[in-house]
Amino acid sequence: MARPGVTYREVAEAATALSHQGQSPTVDGVRAWLGTGSKSTIGPLLKQWKAQQAERVDEAKTGLPAELVAAVKGLYDSLQQQAQAQVEAMKEDTQAQVEAARQAQAAAEARQQALERDLEAREAAEKQLAAEKDTLKAALEDSQRAQLTMQAEAEGLRERLEDQTQVVQDLKDQLAQAQANLEHYRESVRQQREQERADFERQLRPLEQALKESRAEQKALQVAYGRLEKDQARLLAERDQVQAENVSLNEQVGQLNRDLVHTQQQRAEGEGRYQALVQAYQEAIAKLEAREKDLLDVEKQNATAQAKVAALSAALQKAEAKMEGLQAENRVLAQEKAVIEGQFKQWQGSL
Repeated sequence: MARPGVTYREVAEAATALSHQGQSPTVDGVRAWLGTGSKSTIGPLLKQWKAQQAERVDEAKTGLPAELVAAVKGLYDSLQQQAQAQVEAMKEDTQAQVEAARQAQAAAEARQQALERDLEAREAAEKQLAAEKDTLKAALEDSQRAQLTMQAEAEGLRERLEDQTQVVQDLKDQLAQAQANLEHYRESVRQQREQERADFERQLRPLEQALKESRAEQKALQVAYGRLEKDQARLLAERDQVQAENVSLNEQVGQLNRDLVHTQQQRAEGEGRYQALVQAYQEAIAKLEAREKDLLDVEKQNATAQAKVAALSAALQKAEAKMEGLQAENRVLAQEKAVIEGQFKQWQGSL
């Protein structure tokens, strides 16, 4: 489009003046003559003037009517101006499209850089999660080793409990031997009493009654020992009842002690050994209770370790799930990046 202040008439007058001076009208010459205007403005107007001069020469040569030549010239000038306007409009549209394309390219590059930064951040987070996963695996392995150690300790306690059970069985055998000795002693006393029955019949009757009671008590003791053997067999399977059974056994042993005190005068010789066996039995029961307590403590520690292992396993699964989510997001971002790069390449190809 023509610049304000520079018209076709001014360009035509300047070109005519230069022609009269014998100079060839050029864009620079016309611009120097006018002292203003741009080359993009003066060039089309000077070209139009030169075309008109050529038409005048053709008119002079062809001898056509001036009105026809003027009409054709006017139509030509109108078409040329329209074409020039269309060319300028197309140039402006093209520049606007190029500018929009540049802005779109800059936006795409900025988005690509943002995606790359986001991808780097996600890769860093994935590395951090991998490190946390390794830490959790190490902690899980430590817990598993601690659990194996506790299980070994529990196995050792079970073996020691079996040893104590064997000790109790030995004490039972000793008690049975003491009972046999006691029976032998009773038989000796009975024979002695038969020999002295004539003189000590009155004293013998109460002793015989006491002996009967002692035998009854001894049978009760044997029944109690039978219960003890059954309780010992169920010790590992019925830990929740062992304390109550131990209390019952202690009560029975206390009753036996009272019975032994009651019959102390009739069984002076066997009382010492019997009391020693009872004391050994009580010590064995106390040791069994201590071993049972140790076993329960180990089982509690084992349960705590298993709970810790379960928590670590849950945390590890959560971390793996989070890592899988990040990997899925990374794949989506990579796909988006590939789509954007494809669109950008298509746009560059269309340019």
